Amino acid sequence: EAARAALDPKYLQRKIDNPIGKIETLALKGQDSCTTGICPIALADGMAERVAILGPPPGTILDNRYEDNPLKSETLWVEKTYRALQGKACLLPDSKHQVFWVQKVGLFGACIEKSDLEFPLEDAILVLDKSTSNVNRPNGLRGGDVSAAYQIKGKTLHEIARWEAGALSWHGSVVGERFETIDFLRSLTGSSPNRVGEAAKLTLPQRIDAAYGGIGKTRIDVGAVVAYLQSTPERNHLKTELDDERVSRLRALVMEGCPLKAKETSKNPYYMAQCRGSYDRFVDWYFGSATAAALKF
Repeated sequence: EAARAALDPKYLQRKIDNPIGKIETLALKGQDSCTTGICPIALADGMAERVAILGPPPGTILDNRYEDNPLKSETLWVEKTYRALQGKACLLPDSKHQVFWVQKVGLFGACIEKSDLEFPLEDAILVLDKSTSNVNRPNGLRGGDVSAAYQIKGKTLHEIARWEAGALSWHGSVVGERFETIDFLRSLTGSSPNRVGEAAKLTLPQRIDAAYGGIGKTRIDVGAVVAYLQSTPERNHLKTELDDERVSRLRALVMEGCPLKAKETSKNPYYMAQCRGSYDRFVDWYFGSATAAALKF
């Protein structure tokens, strides 16, 4: 009864009436290095200008006395930040500019830059989800999904939006439609169009074209390209055939991502085999023998 009384109907809606627009700084809690979760998509798909990952204050000894609940902390500290970039920086072969997780979902032409500069956070939108217990209400729904957004201004923080799905009690039926945190964030910001969603609808030839279009705009990660191609929602893929143009473009992607010049400067004698290994395995798995033979080097 307490859970039912505390359940706001807005928590069950899968829309936000007044989206806040693009977020200047999106704050997240946890060990997210912007390779998983909502961070890379929020940046590459234009929902946030910057993502700040919260951490302990500098010099803090992590023991039982450290309060890691951002809803109770007097000052929130940022331990690393990320931005989406385009241009020459995305062609640099360094770990500071990441491309794998955006290319894996079909976004080419951008990279994510990392900064380790620490600072106190005073103006941001904090998003928490079911991965942290801090977001749960005392009488909230159980065993489902929960996401909430909080506006941070100086040392004040207040909740501005919340979605929930789950049961009123551990043995009750599920209330509310299940959702992902990225869906909550997209509704919160009013982000449109959904470039990740559109990229997921593309056929294999269209995906090859999209990846090929990224050459010269960002360095190509062959493992990410392969992961994106493997997720193509097509049945009977062993019967798939590619025209000469798509064969040429797919091979060009591998040559761009595993360049011979890098092989010459690498001290690893297995560089090329390792770089092209995921591509060879994909080709053998996805295509029939004749097409696979045409695609291999």
